[in-house]
Amino acid sequence: YPFPTKRILLTCDAKSSATTDNGLGMRVVGGLEIPGSRHGEIGAFVTEISPGGVVDTHGEVQEGDQVLEWNGIQLNSKSFEEVQSIISSTRGEVEIVICG
Repeated sequence: YPFPTKRILLTCDAKSSATTDNGLGMRVVGGLEIPGSRHGEIGAFVTEISPGGVVDTHGEVQEGDQVLEWNGIQLNSKSFEEVQSIISSTRGEVEIVICG
């Protein structure tokens, strides 16, 4: 990637009952326009971080960060539904690449 990124390995909290955060304590939404893109490209972004969740405790991910990859799958150009499908299939550990 031509800009600073972070590669982060996270372990899902098996005790989390929230279906929207998949045990990570964050909500990622795809199909959103990338700010500053010239051709209306879409990407996935962190829209919410749950206090005390895995991501909040880790401290490296912020609301508004763009999620470039989820377990090696690029999220750019993916629709809301495609991103939700990728994220919902995650169990255990997840490696994300973010730009923020």
